[in-house]
Amino acid sequence: YHTYFVGENDVLVHNNCGVEKAFNSKENEINHFVKHGGQIAKLLDKKFYSLANYIDDANYVLKNGKYAKELNGYVSFMSGDKFGFVGLDRVTGNITTFHIKTVEELAKRAPSLGIF
Repeated sequence: YHTYFVGENDVLVHNNCGVEKAFNSKENEINHFVKHGGQIAKLLDKKFYSLANYIDDANYVLKNGKYAKELNGYVSFMSGDKFGFVGLDRVTGNITTFHIKTVEELAKRAPSLGIF
C-alpha cells in the first residue's frame, strides 16, 4: 500500500497498488462460493471451479468492470445477457458478493450504467 498527500490541500490518498480484495471473513467467502460458484462455473463453461478461481474472477471484475454506483459494486460482461457483479462493503471496501446479474436486472437497478 502507498499512502500519500496530494494537491494544494494535502488530501490523504490511499492506493492499494493492485492488492486483491477479499471478503470480510473466510466464512462469508465460502458461503458465497457455495451459493454462487456453480452458476459462475457453468456460465464460464468450467468443469472444475475452485474457491481460488472464484476470488480471482471477482477481482478480475473489480479491476476490469464498470462501477455501478446504485449497487456499490462493479459489473463486467460475461456471456449472452449475463454480467458478473461484485458488491463492496461501503465501510471496509471488502467484497460482499460475487454473482451473476442479467441485463434486465442491471438496467432496472443501475441506470447509471446505461444498459438498455
